[in-house]
Amino acid sequence: MADPPRLYHAPSHPFFVEAWRDVLSAGPPEGPIIMLRRRGYLFQPDQVRTILDLIGRGQALARLLSRAPPRCRLAAESVRTIAHLIRLLAGEGMAGLKGMRCITCGICRAAPSEGGQFRNTGRMLHALSPQVLPPILPLSSSSSSSGLGDPLYPVDPYVIHLARIGRTGHVFYVPVQSLSLDQRLSVFDAVARLRQYERKDLKAPVSLDLRDVIEERRSLIRRLGGVEGRLMPYVLYYSVGLQGVYPALADELVSELFADREGSFAYLDHREFGRCRSSILMTRRQVEHLLTFARIASGKAIDYASPSLRASIRTNEFHIRVSADAPPLSVEGTALAVRKFFSKPIDLAALIGNGTITPDAAAYCVASIRRRRSVTIYGESGSGKTTLAIALDLRVPRTWRKISVESDVTENVSQLDRGRNQVRLLASSSSKTDQEKRTRVLNSLLHKSPDYVFFGEVLSREDSMALFQILGAGLKCMHTIHSESGEALLRRWVFQHRIPAPSLRDLDLLVHVEKARGGTLARRVTRISEVEKDKWSDLIPLLRDVFVWDRGEGVLRPTIPASAISLALPCYDGILAELRRLKVRQPPGRVPREGVSSV
Repeated sequence: MADPPRLYHAPSHPFFVEAWRDVLSAGPPEGPIIMLRRRGYLFQPDQVRTILDLIGRGQALARLLSRAPPRCRLAAESVRTIAHLIRLLAGEGMAGLKGMRCITCGICRAAPSEGGQFRNTGRMLHALSPQVLPPILPLSSSSSSSGLGDPLYPVDPYVIHLARIGRTGHVFYVPVQSLSLDQRLSVFDAVARLRQYERKDLKAPVSLDLRDVIEERRSLIRRLGGVEGRLMPYVLYYSVGLQGVYPALADELVSELFADREGSFAYLDHREFGRCRSSILMTRRQVEHLLTFARIASGKAIDYASPSLRASIRTNEFHIRVSADAPPLSVEGTALAVRKFFSKPIDLAALIGNGTITPDAAAYCVASIRRRRSVTIYGESGSGKTTLAIALDLRVPRTWRKISVESDVTENVSQLDRGRNQVRLLASSSSKTDQEKRTRVLNSLLHKSPDYVFFGEVLSREDSMALFQILGAGLKCMHTIHSESGEALLRRWVFQHRIPAPSLRDLDLLVHVEKARGGTLARRVTRISEVEKDKWSDLIPLLRDVFVWDRGEGVLRPTIPASAISLALPCYDGILAELRRLKVRQPPGRVPREGVSSV
């Protein structure tokens, strides 16, 4: 395992040479170092060695060039670039060497190899720039711990560190870039070649959609060469200005990413560890680049008159939905919520493995679907409703004709390559015109003869009216909706969405998914109920619980004997035996909880 980072205090920022002398006095670093001031700045070992070498060379060259006669071009250029580099890296001003004039002298022949080290300042600064760490991450030179936690898993070219912070239980998500200095330079050169080629040879029409841009540049970089295979995605997203947020977008264990304003560190939801703070700095340029592609994807503007935007962006590496609120609506600055949709969905075996649902409750839901009963999955935002719905949908018999109707993103996965019959329809509801079209699409399902409908999310009164219209016509469906309880959901349908109370008899199964907060964030099914079609109270039918979460023991328990479930659903026993025979596995890339370091 790599050595933990060494910690050093810098008296100010930029870092003075004295701070680097402390590093040098400790011997050549075998692992990263962290310079501490208001924030932490993480340098890799080869960066540190190169910086120390450049400082020494720069000081020697500065002394050499200070003796140059006036108007020496090499001296003037070298002093400017040396001053810029050392001012950024070491904090030493070179004011005494500015404004030199020199004439032809012997120095130009004596120092070209040294001066060449500093010619391309941008290239070198890219290679030597440190990774910024948030000030709240506990970094202390009085402790042997770096505050980063242990490296757990790779997301090339990053290694993900997760650390649980002291008594609070907060988890920090820290992607540390693992590129060597030569690899950083090759990334910079590849992007430079790409941009140079496009400026010179790119002809109209030019693609603007992110997916098209990425794929065109992928093909171009392969022709130009010079990039390692594992670095290709990073180079591509670096070329469009998304390198800062790339690790979270590429990490299959990150489900949502949030930023409250520009210049803040993002926080995110991790599939295993729940809500995490992170070291991903959402700079103004990073936010602007993401919003640019969101505007292109949606075809809508985000400005003073229309300060909110919602757009779906899909590439071969990820599929995300970006929700943005800008000033004057968002007072502190542009706020972002980025939700990810996974190409490899979590199936029932994985949900059983991570404790979201028990085998007998999962078998009950699947058996109900196979008996063509409607399923309503409700809960708060981010509780895992869609994840559970997709896992159940994957258990629908292969011979059934399924139609999936969703809003502005395809949340369900394509199942055609799994040998299933599936039609996916995208019907937005973002405007009144779109909502009217969506209602027409839902009404048209009556003429498409589906065996089962995946409705996606019920968002509005119009969606609710269309839902009960297709249920009343005899179609069965599975859908998600926001609510904190089954009874509250039924009351909302009757009193807010104006659904006739007798129509609630067309509902069958209600499944409650909760997001439990604590030291970590867990998602779990806490209640499965059936609608009592002949028992009513206050204009809504009563619910009969079949499974309820036992908060004392922390487990989902059946409220009726298994024999009664088997009698009502004859296929239940076979499905339960099938689920128990499955290898109960963890979700893709799952990280063991004991792997998180405590700081």
